[in-house]
Amino acid sequence: MVVPGELENADELASDLAVFITDMRRLEPIGAPAGYRCGPLHPLDSEVRKCLSEVGDLVRVPELLLLWQRALDAPSWAGAPVWAHCDLLSGNVLTLQGRLSGILDFAAAGVGDPACDLMAGWSMLPAASRGIFRELLGIDDHEWDRGRGWALSQAAIALPYYRNTFPAMATTSLHILGELGG
Repeated sequence: MVVPGELENADELASDLAVFITDMRRLEPIGAPAGYRCGPLHPLDSEVRKCLSEVGDLVRVPELLLLWQRALDAPSWAGAPVWAHCDLLSGNVLTLQGRLSGILDFAAAGVGDPACDLMAGWSMLPAASRGIFRELLGIDDHEWDRGRGWALSQAAIALPYYRNTFPAMATTSLHILGELGG
C-alpha cells in the first residue's frame, strides 16, 4: 500500500501508474459494465458541498469549492467509453522499492469517462511527479479538471464519514484535499 507523502521513486511510480492506466484504456470495451465512477460529477454536487461544510475546521473550503466548480464546469467526456479501474486510491496500489507491483480491488472497474483514474495523481503523487503522470497520459485540461473533481469528491465525502472511525482513511482524505489546494 502506498502511504501518501512517503514515496520512494515518485517519478517512477508516476510512470508506472500512467502505463497501467494506458493499458486499461486499451482493453476492449465491448460488453463491459459501466464503471462505478465513470459518469458525470454533477450527481455528487450537493453531497460534496455538504461534506466540505462539515470539515471547514480542517481544510480551506473556499479554495476547494472553486476547484469543484471548475470540475463541474468541465465538458463531459466525449470520447468512446474506455476501461477504468475507478478506485485508484493509495490503499489499492502496491509498491515494491517504490515501483508499482500490484493493483487491488477491481470491483468498481468498468467503462466510461476514464478521468476517475486520475485520482491516483492526488492520492499518491507529489506535485512534480503528478506533472510527469499527466504528461505521460497526454491529459487535456478538461479531463484533468474532471479527474481532480473525482479526487476531491472522494476525499470530501470520506473525510467527515471516517473522521472519527477510520483514522487512516481520514488521513488519506486530508492528504488528497491538501494536494488539491485545500
